[in-house]
This record gives sequence, C-alpha cells and structure tokens, in this order.
Amino acid sequence: MVNRTYRYHPGPSLSPFGYGLSYTTFNYTVEPVGDTFEVCSEIPISATVTNTGLRDGDEAVQVYLSQPYATVRQPLRQLVAFQRIHVKVGQSYRVSFKITKKQLSVMREMGTLWRTGEYEPGERIIFVGGGQPVPYLRRNAAQLCVVLFHVNVTGSTTPTKNCK
Repeated sequence: MVNRTYRYHPGPSLSPFGYGLSYTTFNYTVEPVGDTFEVCSEIPISATVTNTGLRDGDEAVQVYLSQPYATVRQPLRQLVAFQRIHVKVGQSYRVSFKITKKQLSVMREMGTLWRTGEYEPGERIIFVGGGQPVPYLRRNAAQLCVVLFHVNVTGSTTPTKNCK
C-alpha cells in the first residue's frame, strides 16, 4: 500500500480530504484530554472551532491517528473521525469525538491471515484540524490549522477482544 493511499503516502495529496470546502479561516482549540491512558482505554477528544474569517463557512473537522512506535508497521496517518460543520462569522462550534479501542489497536499478520488486533502500550500522536497532517503542505497552511498532541498508553499488550 506504500504510495497508494493517503495512509501510507509520504508526499502531498492533490486534493486532501476537506479541500475546498470554505472561503474563510478557522482557529482550533483542543481541550486537554490527559497525556496517559491505560491499555484498552478509549481516548475522548473535544475541540472548539472558531470562524476567524470574513464570511460564514463549512469545515470538515478531522481527527488523524499516528502510531509511529508500534511493533508492526502502521499507516503514517489514519483518519479515525470527522464531522462537517457550518460556522458563522465570529462564532464557535464545539465538536467531540472518541477514538475507539479498535482504532487504537494494531493488526498482526500470521501467514496469509490477519490475526485479531492487539492494543499495545506506547506513544500515539493525534492530529485535529481541517486537513491532513502533512507538515510540508504549503497551500493554506494556516487554514488547515492542525493541532497535534501526544498521548502515552501504559500497560501490557492485550488482544482487543479481551478489552472490556
């Protein structure tokens, strides 16, 4: 899948998800969620999106997950949640998401079959914003307004099916 989908492609997309929805600008404020979670936890995320531009606009608020230190190869970025919202000039809109246990788990290959997922401890990077978290994307970088934060998952590797 390398260089075939946004999840594994290191270069810029011609039209990233959410591209072209708005002719205004937004500011993101992500509420703190804590920096440590136990294995098998879900991670709640809340963000406030403020229209700082000169006209009303639509925004696709996107949440991406990266697991760069997993024991098996993972996507560079994975879209785990999104919501399209309409925000009037000067107004703010609060959105809430939950990254599920399944989304936080990794899949292991076993021969030609895939085993069930495992929830591993380690660092996760979460991105919240109006576009894909591609650092070298020069087009409207301020408009994408991607906020990133790190969380650490502690505990021992657990099969996802054993998570309650």
